[in-house]
Amino acid sequence: MINGFSGMRGIRLVLLAVFCVAALSSQGETNDFVVDESETRITVSGIVAGLTVQEQAAGSLSASAKGTLRIETQAQTIRFVGGSLLDFVTNGSWSPLPDGGDGTAPGDFGAKASGLIGNGEAALRDIEFDVVSDVLAVDSQGRFDGRQLVFAFPPDASSVLSYRIRSFLGVFSGVQELKGLSTNQIASSVIEDSDAENQILRISMDANLLFSLVAEDDSIMNLKGQIVARRSISPVFRILEIGILAEPSSPRIQITWSSKTGEVFRVQGSVDLRTWETLTSDIQASGTVTSWNGPMNSPCQFYRVMRLGGGA
Repeated sequence: MINGFSGMRGIRLVLLAVFCVAALSSQGETNDFVVDESETRITVSGIVAGLTVQEQAAGSLSASAKGTLRIETQAQTIRFVGGSLLDFVTNGSWSPLPDGGDGTAPGDFGAKASGLIGNGEAALRDIEFDVVSDVLAVDSQGRFDGRQLVFAFPPDASSVLSYRIRSFLGVFSGVQELKGLSTNQIASSVIEDSDAENQILRISMDANLLFSLVAEDDSIMNLKGQIVARRSISPVFRILEIGILAEPSSPRIQITWSSKTGEVFRVQGSVDLRTWETLTSDIQASGTVTSWNGPMNSPCQFYRVMRLGGGA
């Protein structure tokens, strides 16, 4: 909607405002997606010291996760920039103790195994992952190749596997610090708007962890399931109105645009579309609509509104 303009000058101002908003809103933004603990569930399977793992108790090999995923998004690409935290939730008390001793303690996953060579228990504790990737293409349905995701233990994580194995050779027990990374093996992943104000990310996870307990590379753990994360999204960033305020001494221009509480904007002006002057200090939005007005210093003036970030 345009108020108070007539002739070519008003048309040029509106077109410029629309063009600038589109260009700025298409720039990549890094956002935190909050992991949905109620919908994220990962199940562990594998082999420990040559023995196929089983549940210590019902549900001991399945856990939810919480945390945040840091993601840079553009119109047709996505990139996991690092600094994410996928933190698995303790799901019970499992054997062995954190140092491999006889007994139980809280853990994220609890496994047992038995076979001809012996039997034993293992517990995964304080399991955390970062998630990183290169720039990935996103198709028209929001799908991207999840096989390009890498799950890595953060350098400061205390993720461990405690184990206690009994065999004819004796008792082997201890704790293995988990380091390194694993590439995802499932392509199916999607990012999409669940409604006008929320965006949802779904990742199918299938990753293997290889480590050594009794012998070299004698143990492998597979983590498989779905990661779901969400974030609130801003309304479409666009100019809503541009018009003239009638002032006794001189006319003033007023620009109104869509916003979200906490977002920060800057208004700039130019007479030649090459050199831009900042017309106002950064404006912090307090609602879904934000306005600025200032004097018209030239018969033909161009304006642009820049969104700098912020918001919930």
